[in-house]
Formats: sequence, C-alpha cells, structure tokens
Amino acid sequence: MDLTDGERLIVVMLADLMEAMKVKREIDPALVQRLVINRDDWALRLQYPGIFDSEAPSDAEVRETVDILAMWSFVEYSVGELDQPEQDEIKAMPWQFSGFDGNHDRHHGIAHTLIHDLDRFSEFKERSLNSHSQATLPRYRVILGRYNEAMHGCGGEPFTADQLRTILAPAAAAA
Repeated sequence: MDLTDGERLIVVMLADLMEAMKVKREIDPALVQRLVINRDDWALRLQYPGIFDSEAPSDAEVRETVDILAMWSFVEYSVGELDQPEQDEIKAMPWQFSGFDGNHDRHHGIAHTLIHDLDRFSEFKERSLNSHSQATLPRYRVILGRYNEAMHGCGGEPFTADQLRTILAPAAAAA
C-alpha cells in the first residue's frame, strides 16, 4: 500500500480525532498514527488484514459461510429440543460452534457481516466469532457433509439424538 502525503495527513488527523474523542473500536488510532508517520504501511496491512484484502470474498465462500451458520443454527435448535439426559450427553461432545479463524479465514469476515450488519443468525450475535484456529473450517466441512445427508431425510423436524451423534461425531475425529 502506498499512501500519498495527503492521505498520510488525513490518516494522522483522523487518528488524532479518534484519540481525542476516546473512540474505542477495533482499530487502534495510536498504532495507526505511529505506523503511518514511520512509513510502515506494510504493518497496517499485517495488523488489519480484513481492511486491506485485495479481493472480495467469492460467492462460493459466502454460500459456504451461510450453509455453515444455518447448519449450526439447526443443530443447536435440535439439541435444545432433546430430552434433558440426551441434551446433556450431546452438549458434552466437543462440537460447539466456535467461529472461524479471524486471521486466516475469509469466512470470519463474512460471518461477522451476516450476523452483525445484516442481522442474520442473531443467535450468534453475542458470541466470539474468532476461533483462533485454522482447524475449524475443515472440521465444519466434515460436519456439513454429514448434516446435508441427514437433512434430506428429516423433513424439517429437529434431529434426534442418534442423528446428532452421527452428524457431530466426525467433528471430534477431524479436530
């Protein structure tokens, strides 16, 4: 990224304003100001990769993110519909939705936009969407394959405990 002198001045002034107004956001204005003044523009891209991605997510990535969020929504709904002993058993399995890797996975930004900006999948709104692990997406893909198979026969009814065991069991093996 190459900032012009005018852009540098604007960035520094905006960072000053954010600090003076005590605006607390994901972007650290003191860091941004320091990096811009020192001409360490490369560090901005490293620190805030979501801002400086060179290309938008593909339709396939958006679709997969929607499919994964819909899957987790339905799985969690199904777990909530089970009798208490079965619920406890399924909840003890290592399967919970933990978000996507915020540093290496475009699905994280897509999920954030869907949940926080477009008000979709509101049940995930209060959760951290950063799993901090590149292993989550491959694990979700394994579960999604099983989920899709099970959805063909469920007729929209919540999954049974047996179906959930089948769908979620590969998650532990793939993790």
